[in-house]
Amino acid sequence: PVAEEPPDAATPPTDTYAALLAPSNGSGALGVSVVTLDRADTSVTVELVVTGLTPEVEHASHIHGFADDSRSLLPNFRLDADADGFVEDDEGEPVVGPVILALTEDGTISNASTGLDFPDADDSGPFRLGRTYDFDESDPAQAAIFEELVDRLAGREVQVHGLFVPETEGEGTPGEVDGTAGYKNVLPVANGILLPATDAEAAQDFAALGRSLEKLLAGGSAPADSGETAEHASARHASKHHDGGEH
Repeated sequence: PVAEEPPDAATPPTDTYAALLAPSNGSGALGVSVVTLDRADTSVTVELVVTGLTPEVEHASHIHGFADDSRSLLPNFRLDADADGFVEDDEGEPVVGPVILALTEDGTISNASTGLDFPDADDSGPFRLGRTYDFDESDPAQAAIFEELVDRLAGREVQVHGLFVPETEGEGTPGEVDGTAGYKNVLPVANGILLPATDAEAAQDFAALGRSLEKLLAGGSAPADSGETAEHASARHASKHHDGGEH
């Protein structure tokens, strides 16, 4: 069972949140995201680094969550309703929630799942997104999205999509994995729960992960110095925040 949240968990005294993105659907993708909320400027800044993606194609990414402010959870294979070996987008939505903000490369503000300008992975599989989304409060749709993020960022979910699937996988099933070979642009490949980055230890954890992923993006091996490895940082983060776990 998932542990109970403190009453003020949705709006802790911080405006910076971070998520470790773990692979889903056998993708091998790994990432880290830092989200900073600026209430005065009505803006949200997102840093997202992901490795292990299908190369040279667009990967949609979003912040997901529920309008009633309940927490998102990480999907697992108990949600694989059609038993094809994949938790497809619709199958995972009951625990992930709908899109709140699409993480577009050009800064467009939308809660659409597809049809926008999303980042492409490079020829070896990683991508990096760094974008500030400036909300126009006079636009009712943009104001509603910003209000959703102000109401709660802790417990929202960052999700990345897009995986090449070989022929015969999911043959005879109705989802995006249906037996045809090809790139499935809506299939989830990495998920992570946003948690408050409230202290120096949390900042060190995510700095270590960021250094490791930046090194991988540059084509080298992960750094072995800088105080602790990304593996140690990830393990410590997971142990401190186990109550945001899988469903």
